[in-house]
Amino acid sequence: MKPFHRLLPLLLLSGCGGSGIPEIPTAAVQKPELLLPLNLAAPLRHGVDREGLAVSAALLRRHLIHPEPHVREAASAALEALGPQGVHYVGLLLFQNPHPEVDWRGRRALSRIGWPAAELVDLAAEGGPAAAPLLAEVLKERTIERAGPAIAALGRLESGKGEARRVLEALLSEPDARTRYHVARALGVLGDRQAVEALEHLGQDEDQGVRFAAAGALKRLGQSEAYDILLKILEDRARLGGAAAETGLYNIACLSALAGDTRKALEDLGAACAAGFHDPAAAAGDPDLYDLRELPQWQALMRSLLHQAGIPLE
Repeated sequence: MKPFHRLLPLLLLSGCGGSGIPEIPTAAVQKPELLLPLNLAAPLRHGVDREGLAVSAALLRRHLIHPEPHVREAASAALEALGPQGVHYVGLLLFQNPHPEVDWRGRRALSRIGWPAAELVDLAAEGGPAAAPLLAEVLKERTIERAGPAIAALGRLESGKGEARRVLEALLSEPDARTRYHVARALGVLGDRQAVEALEHLGQDEDQGVRFAAAGALKRLGQSEAYDILLKILEDRARLGGAAAETGLYNIACLSALAGDTRKALEDLGAACAAGFHDPAAAAGDPDLYDLRELPQWQALMRSLLHQAGIPLE
């Protein structure tokens, strides 16, 4: 969105959480020297071996709370070395028997793994409502590139939407406007109509981007009043012609995208380009337009903008 003047995954895997993590043999607890080395990749080598993963996660947890610092660091390194597959472990570590050390090291591993990567988004659906707290943590990320997959994953939750909504609403008091923006988007995608009141409150937010995101989310939930008011303001601005038309049409595209109407958003963005908008970097970096990025029409539009800007294409 342009201002008016410029106008986790996660993942408790299905079947892993029922009876809890199996106990580790007493001998392993009594003899710390037996805790290393860890072979965390073994349960993942030929697809996820859920029983083996649960046992391995329990052993990993004992490493992470071991009295010797070098053991804790070695366990963290082994977890991070798994890359995206490490999320299988982090889900088990964070959702069962929480411990401050385990929580901190698990979240640090997620950060270093680069979660949520695109290939992990679908795992959130398997996590059910237990995935919501971890997904919500990702909404505190500063960029839509990191928060976007978590928002999409929340939309895939087939159960526990009420609990996920409550987790999200608890983040609305965050001082960072970017978090409130991500939460507004997530509440719309989640689809729980009980979020309407919280989203209406965001309509008074001090940040213009948050107000736009809330209006789009409310539109997704069947409440179009805030959306219609903003749309009318932008349409009136677009009728002024010149730079005002460019700005107004561009922001109408942003509002349409936030409301989930990607077809209209692309049409509106095309109209903005016809009115004089020729800034591919601004469009590509605008979080409001994030949902358009994988569409073929978006790619064609970006190529046109790049060509108009004199940027050579490969």
